[in-house]
Amino acid sequence: MGNRLMVLILMVAVVVLTACGGGDGEPDGPSQELLLEVASEINKGGPMMVDRETELVNVGAEPSAIVYNYRLVNLTAADITAEEIQALKPTVVNSACSQPKTRQDFLDQGIAMKYSYSAKDMVFLTEFTVEPSDCSA
Repeated sequence: MGNRLMVLILMVAVVVLTACGGGDGEPDGPSQELLLEVASEINKGGPMMVDRETELVNVGAEPSAIVYNYRLVNLTAADITAEEIQALKPTVVNSACSQPKTRQDFLDQGIAMKYSYSAKDMVFLTEFTVEPSDCSA
C-alpha cells in the first residue's frame, strides 16, 4: 500500500476512534454520518495511485462499511475477468486483518471494508467485502 494512502487511512482511524470512544451512552459502532465524514476526509486527497496498476478513485460509505472504489488503469474490461480479481480476495483479507491499525480502527469497530473494481474504461468488474468476521481471533 502506498505511503500516502496509509497516512490517510491512519488519519481517518484517529477520527473513527475519537468518535466511537464509548462511555457516552451512544450505541457501539460508527454512525452512517461518521462513515460519510471519514469517506469525505479521504476523498480530499483526490484520486490517487495505489500502485502502478491501481487508482483509488474515491471512497464512499454504507451502513457499517467503508467502500473503496478502485480503477485498474492499464486494463479494459475485456482484459480481465471478475474471477481474476476475486482471486485477490484472500490476499486482501489477510492484509486487512494483519495490519494492526486497519484491524483495530475499522474491523474491530464493526466496520466492513468493501472493495469495488472497475476497468480503465470505467466498466464495473467486481466487488468484495472484508467483514470483521473474516479476521480470526
